[in-house]
Amino acid sequence: VLGHGHEQVRPYLPPDCAWVLQKEQLGTGHALLAAADLLPPGEALVLPGDVPLITGEVLRDLVEEHRSLGASATVLTMELSDPTGYGRIIRDVEGYVVDIVEQGDATPEQLAVCEVNSGIYVLPVPTVLEVLREVGRDNSQGEIYLTDAIAGLQKRGLKVAARRLADATLALGVNSPEELAVAEEIMARRLMATRGV
Repeated sequence: VLGHGHEQVRPYLPPDCAWVLQKEQLGTGHALLAAADLLPPGEALVLPGDVPLITGEVLRDLVEEHRSLGASATVLTMELSDPTGYGRIIRDVEGYVVDIVEQGDATPEQLAVCEVNSGIYVLPVPTVLEVLREVGRDNSQGEIYLTDAIAGLQKRGLKVAARRLADATLALGVNSPEELAVAEEIMARRLMATRGV
């Protein structure tokens, strides 16, 4: 799903890559709905395009754990000492995810939670699309949040599991020149380590 700045991204896509343009950017849930016609029934691995440090190994492990747990959906989470700006993971007593609450919509109690959403999921298609079509935009951003699908799945009696990343830098989002510099430094260290430097 391409949105703002799509003209800069399209030249880098392989010729056989299926893509769709999200003309209006009305949230992450809206982005997934824009891709509905491209998604076959089954599992969909969903991740944002601004996480350049994520590895194939982490994504494979997420899908494998999702399948082994038998959950309907699985969220990749991380623990941060300063979770400012991230959606908080709300779990039930059994450890399943019952909600992901965005920073601007969180209560003081929820803001104290340090386990946060990475924005990376394994989701059930078409069920997640049905849930997103029911979700409104009644939130602080006026958007369709993909995170609202988690509560929607849970309300349908479906289990949502979570896998916590041991290294939160793997899901570091890059949204500014400063964050890009940090990501480049981490990648350089990673490359040096693989070369034994």
